[in-house]
Amino acid sequence: VYPLPDAANRSVKNWIGTRGSDFGFPIAQRGKTRYEVVSSGISFGWVGSLGAAAGTNPSMKRSHEYSWNMIAGFRVSRNNHAFTVGLGIRFRDIQTSGPQLFAKNDKGEIEMRPYEEGSEKHMSRIDLFNLQVPMTYNLRFGHRRNWALQLGPIVNFNTGASIKTQYTIGDRDYMVKTRDIHPIPVTVDLFAAIGSALN
Repeated sequence: VYPLPDAANRSVKNWIGTRGSDFGFPIAQRGKTRYEVVSSGISFGWVGSLGAAAGTNPSMKRSHEYSWNMIAGFRVSRNNHAFTVGLGIRFRDIQTSGPQLFAKNDKGEIEMRPYEEGSEKHMSRIDLFNLQVPMTYNLRFGHRRNWALQLGPIVNFNTGASIKTQYTIGDRDYMVKTRDIHPIPVTVDLFAAIGSALN
């Protein structure tokens, strides 16, 4: 609170942004509609597989995911509703816990093969990288709009993949890396999250 000299000829406008965990800044406002550039969704987690092919034996505790869901995005919001679209990245590694390793056959397909006889200290995984385009609807609700719901599709452009296998035979360590793994070029994830909105 501060006094305004010559109050009759001066005015003050201020704007307080909505609560949220995004980092960003407003670029325009038209009435109750706001336009913002935002960045959000840095995350780390473990990967579980549903309906995995027989013999792959994916290990959730050894399989990881790192993502920046929206490095840069554009958000349009009005009252409690918002729509956001942006560009992000994701890295995943899926590691097998079974007695076989990932391998690419002559047809370019991924199959499971046994390790070298007499080997130990086995590790075989598939590394995946993709660019992603999340398109999400956001809703703030509850007492003082302290809760937020976010949902929508994420379009993935799967641009890179490789296999890395390691094992030991006697006193020698071996590491084999296979490139030119061609995953499905475009896939779609369904994303949903709910949580408290931060100041």
